[in-house]
Amino acid sequence: MRSGIDRRVAAAEILHARPGEALVEEWRALAERRGSPYLTPEWWSSWLRHHPADLPFLIVVRDSEGAVAGLLPLVRRRRGRFRLLCFAGDALGDDFGPLCAEGVDPCDIGRAAGAAIDGANVPWDIVVLAHVEDGGGWHRAFTEGLGDRVLALERRRVTCPRIAVRGRSWDDILSGLSRNARKETRRRRRRIDEDPSRRFRLSEPGDVAADTEAMFRLHDLRWEGREPSSIAAADLRASLLDFNRAAAERDWLRLWILELDGAPVAAELAWRVGDRMTLFQGGFDPAYSGRAVGIVLFTHALARGAEEGASVLDLSQGTAPYKLQFADGSREAVTLLAVRADRPLRYALQGALLARRAARALEPRVRRAAEALGPIVRRATRAARAGDLS
Repeated sequence: MRSGIDRRVAAAEILHARPGEALVEEWRALAERRGSPYLTPEWWSSWLRHHPADLPFLIVVRDSEGAVAGLLPLVRRRRGRFRLLCFAGDALGDDFGPLCAEGVDPCDIGRAAGAAIDGANVPWDIVVLAHVEDGGGWHRAFTEGLGDRVLALERRRVTCPRIAVRGRSWDDILSGLSRNARKETRRRRRRIDEDPSRRFRLSEPGDVAADTEAMFRLHDLRWEGREPSSIAAADLRASLLDFNRAAAERDWLRLWILELDGAPVAAELAWRVGDRMTLFQGGFDPAYSGRAVGIVLFTHALARGAEEGASVLDLSQGTAPYKLQFADGSREAVTLLAVRADRPLRYALQGALLARRAARALEPRVRRAAEALGPIVRRATRAARAGDLS
């Protein structure tokens, strides 16, 4: 055991297959304690089921008595000649990290997990820690555990607004808005309520497939002709549908549908795991945009989350005005890459990340000129791939 690891953390093992039901139950309890849907065994299994090229890589850390002290649910993946370790579904979620039992320091779990990878002589080129909370330092402890010849690079940083409910009612939350925002929120809702055909509906287990497909359809309508949707790919949607089915069985699913004249016009997908509700994605029919059906359903979901006793309403990544006007705080999520310092890949990644970071800080006209350096970065990446990655 490496020095610096708390005495509660005695050993870590790496599982390359789905664990037994007893461990799954402990895993689920830890995920509910943290409140993240993206760290549940159901999320991990749903992802692996629809991404057969990804392989299980579950790190289980135990204390001196053999009890589970924490977990890090990863997968193994190949991208070209690169061998990656990363979180399952990191293209979808925005809240990843170690799961810890009560009283266990996340840094100790991170350090033990890194040491387990190092000690097992697992072949890897990059460890991608996507959307991990920037605080507490567990990811730095993880890279320390990986050994001395590892370089950590920051790839991106996102802000995730949230509402700390703290036992407040929806009216209490609204009272924190400006007078104009409060008035407009209530006016929009009254306008929808005046329609006798309006129906707010929470998806039932038997309707999950149809309602999830309706959400996808409305999401596509919302983004038609704009930038590509982050959930457009068929494999991502299959994973989400699978997870929604499992979430419904656990009473985590909060998929709200707004119907007018008997047809869905807006959908909002959220999950309540532990005492936190995470609002993930939504969509609406632009034909009804004049009636603000999307924002009305969004606020309906927020109100129901507060009413059912969630302590936190997590609005997911993005700083759109419709989120920020309700948020009273946020969490910062960062994506880190751990790269073997003795590989040519290191230099290509460093150059690409520095160029991207610098370009974001430039004025638009200068940024377009900087983006012309893209082919140079791609040539550097191809040169790294041609090197020895074994």
